[in-house]
Amino acid sequence: MIHLYCGDGKGKTTAGIGLIIRQLAIQKQVLLISFLKDGTSSEISLLNTFSNITIHFSDMSKKFYFLMNEEEQEQFSQSQKLLFQQLIANIDRFDCIFLDEIIDACNMGIIDYMHLETLLKQYKEEKEFILTGRNPDPKIIQLSDYYSLIQAKKHPFEKGIAARKGIEY
Repeated sequence: MIHLYCGDGKGKTTAGIGLIIRQLAIQKQVLLISFLKDGTSSEISLLNTFSNITIHFSDMSKKFYFLMNEEEQEQFSQSQKLLFQQLIANIDRFDCIFLDEIIDACNMGIIDYMHLETLLKQYKEEKEFILTGRNPDPKIIQLSDYYSLIQAKKHPFEKGIAARKGIEY
């Protein structure tokens, strides 16, 4: 089935991590690909202690995408597309696939929504997919079996409090 956690609120990745922990606990083979993230989130070191998970993340620049020049954006986009190609090449090895921030990568035009939709349709009956991000395409919403909208009502960032290790990352 397809699980879609989206919205502007905190907790999309956290929800997905909770689900993959359940999959790991019953010895399912899990793939976690973090698009637009560099692999420094606190949970990565814990997840790496499991033998039945494979984790891939971005080779991130220290700049936000919109601050990169055209060449940097192209290099970054190519690295994200490579992550998606690795997924396609190795998908048969996994029971559960967590594509963290894939919706944002699609919205930025880095990953083609049509390629994601094709992949989901092809493997929907065989694999558990977890997708996160903001503003998903209506076709992805329609394909999903679980659709959770996480909405921000209040956040410490509004008071100038920066992201905290172990909480936001």
